[in-house]
Amino acid sequence: MIWICLGGTSLAALGQVIPEVDIRINNTSTSKDDYVGNVYVPCTISLMNSNLSADLPVRLQTIIKTHSSAGQVVFSSTNVQDPVGLLSLDLNLNRFNATTTFFIKRRPIPTGTSGDYLSFRDKDAVIEVIDRRTDEDSRVLARKALRVAENASPLITQLQVVVNINGSFSTLDDYITWAPTPCDISFAPGSTFPSNGITVIIRNSAESGNGLQRLRFETSALMSYGTTATKPSIEVTIPPTGSARFYIAGNPGFPSIRDKDAVMEVVQGTSILTREAVMVRARKNANNLSGEEKERFLRTLNNLQTNGRYATFVGAHALSRFEGHDNSGFLPWHRAFILDLERELQRLEPAVTLPYWRFDQAAPQVFNTLFMGARPTGVDGLVEFDGLGVDNPIRLWAGTGIRRTPQFLDNAVPTPIRSETLTLALGGAGFIYADFRRPMEGDPHANAHNRAGSVPGDWLRSVSTSVNDPLFFLIHSNTDRLWAQWQRLRFRFDVTNASTYSPQGLYRVLDPVVHIGHFLEDTMWPWNGITSATGTSEPWQRPATSPGGFLQNALRFENAPSNSPRPRDMINYRNNVNILTINPGSGFCYDDVPF
Repeated sequence: MIWICLGGTSLAALGQVIPEVDIRINNTSTSKDDYVGNVYVPCTISLMNSNLSADLPVRLQTIIKTHSSAGQVVFSSTNVQDPVGLLSLDLNLNRFNATTTFFIKRRPIPTGTSGDYLSFRDKDAVIEVIDRRTDEDSRVLARKALRVAENASPLITQLQVVVNINGSFSTLDDYITWAPTPCDISFAPGSTFPSNGITVIIRNSAESGNGLQRLRFETSALMSYGTTATKPSIEVTIPPTGSARFYIAGNPGFPSIRDKDAVMEVVQGTSILTREAVMVRARKNANNLSGEEKERFLRTLNNLQTNGRYATFVGAHALSRFEGHDNSGFLPWHRAFILDLERELQRLEPAVTLPYWRFDQAAPQVFNTLFMGARPTGVDGLVEFDGLGVDNPIRLWAGTGIRRTPQFLDNAVPTPIRSETLTLALGGAGFIYADFRRPMEGDPHANAHNRAGSVPGDWLRSVSTSVNDPLFFLIHSNTDRLWAQWQRLRFRFDVTNASTYSPQGLYRVLDPVVHIGHFLEDTMWPWNGITSATGTSEPWQRPATSPGGFLQNALRFENAPSNSPRPRDMINYRNNVNILTINPGSGFCYDDVPF
């Protein structure tokens, strides 16, 4: 089961879990018939876990995408062929797994308007399921990809093949990185098939073209710990009973732009048996984001600020002076901190990741009115940050505007900041963690804060206020990326090696140098919930409060990392040691840090 946190209170204490939802187009488990035209087709939706305390109210709607062409559908609770249909449909899902039927068809074209609401390619239409419980704040519970066509018909084949990503029908875990993700392929229950099974080819969808080969594949027989999928296609034999396992991973250099744009297909000879859509979800250079990606990030970030959850991160970092800074735990603590924030964002918008600001390069697409703000034109820029456009979702961030006055021009390199090349060369002759962390915490990390917020009073200049500015997370996403690059280059993933991390072991009472929480095996505040009565700064004291509760979990990443993480849990993010399968690290990756 998966517990989530709300305003510092673990929903585990309330007995609530993340609902897993199964949607079936044309009432079948296979995706070969997930094609919709001008006539309503029957669909079912059901809960896969039955330990909720009440029926679940949800809303079904089509994702309205900002790119030029994507299919859209309308909904009905009955099979009445009305000419309009509903753009969204509210349902109550039975908590004991009973299925609920609904109907969808191509969205009609309004009279006097242009457009056709047809799909440009397979799986570009996406239905999403929104949690309507008031305490869940519109959490996304599922997204189902399909195709909207003029005269829709299923793939022409009698065989019904089912592919499960991460071992379930839920789509909430259909988000992959460069790490291997397990998949299972089988025949649909009740379907007919040869008595000795069949052999198929699994590959990227031919519709995607050579420029969009987002996926790589591997068979289970060739997978081992520490490796990932690398093949453009594989051959798999589907047994007559049970399933065959294979692995998928993102193809480095081809991360997704939007949800469900990575499509695999299962082929037998010249017949396409089925197609499945996933997302290769990577943290990207913010200067290279598309307009769609920027809008999605800003909108979701602002929603998190508006619903009050962002304030928890502000409060936690304000008290983290001794917990997450100026010592060994600086990097693992902030890796957990930004992952926690990213997972909160992904509750509301699964396609979002934390972009990073490469602060050793000019980033004019970061510092402009449409994204993170242009350089203020006022005398000091402190009353209200006037570098945000009127349509920017974060223009009135926290109600007052952002307090930031960069020292550099919007299209300039923010010197002096240590370059990436020089940063990755840190660590001394033995490339030792301690000799890497100490200088990099100051330069480039602290220098990036101070160059972006150069005037006394700018939020970024202080531990107690820096998270008020959302640029904080772009700074720390890049800081973490640099550590990940260094780890990969120096192969620093073995937590038992002091060159990977020190100090080893648990906190030694009254240690005069290293604060509790910075030793390898210490649990890290605030996720451990441990507080002190006084909140004083002695090395053995924790702060007086612990905002936020447990580290946010994600479906299929229940222990990656632990919801009360230690520094050791944050080090090998590629293959988290708490996971017993070959999958999957901690569920994040960077666009330029291969596996």
